Amino acid sequence: MNQTKKLYLDDFTKNTCQAHVMHAFREKDRDVVILDQTLFYPQGGGQPCDQGTIQNDQTIFNVQDVRLIDGIVKHFGVFTSTPFEIGQEVYCKLDSERRMLHSRLHSAGHVLDKTLYELGFNWIPGKSYHFPNGPYVEYSGNLHNVDIDKLKNDIENLCNVWGTHGMPVTSKVVDKKTVLANEQLIRRCAFLANLPDNKPIYVITYGDDFASPCSGTHITNVSEIGHIMIRKIKESDGTIRISYDIRSLPNGE
Repeated sequence: MNQTKKLYLDDFTKNTCQAHVMHAFREKDRDVVILDQTLFYPQGGGQPCDQGTIQNDQTIFNVQDVRLIDGIVKHFGVFTSTPFEIGQEVYCKLDSERRMLHSRLHSAGHVLDKTLYELGFNWIPGKSYHFPNGPYVEYSGNLHNVDIDKLKNDIENLCNVWGTHGMPVTSKVVDKKTVLANEQLIRRCAFLANLPDNKPIYVITYGDDFASPCSGTHITNVSEIGHIMIRKIKESDGTIRISYDIRSLPNGE
């Protein structure tokens, strides 16, 4: 089976698309739909999946979960009536509010990375969790001789200076050779050995000079995130966890 074309990597602002059904079947008591291309982001990298609908004139498929398995994006959910047939054209529509919230939370984690870098902390990012219920980013490092209260204030203040004034977020596709030739990209990628040798790598740049390999979804400008709050900074066995949250934007998004 051909791999799914992942439209969510090409345009973070797009919420609808046309696609064709490659397969529709049952798997472990759940309905599954596989398309030739999709905007639905599959859960991964600490970011929740997209939800929404896939439909044609005959039926609606409510997408409840999305997973990426061996290059194939599987949409799990429920049909309102007769399942799709192979080859049918369908219309995909994301829950745009859910996507925006998750993109803001995810992007806030990248802004946190950039802020620490600008403050002179060369901690290596590791595990991250960008779900609404308690997002955080973990780093390899230590808090020896660090004033934690001051650090919390410094991080929050600098994050929100960028949020107030705005900072563009852009993406491009490179290969592993390009990543290995860039010292900054090497430093930002905690799992360098896991980067594919013969596949494109998506690199996200915040501002003019802070880039990270990433295949999640992002906002297009840091001003869209809202106010970033640092909840807690703690260290355990050489791992620093910085917990954060975001306040709603003025328009209530």
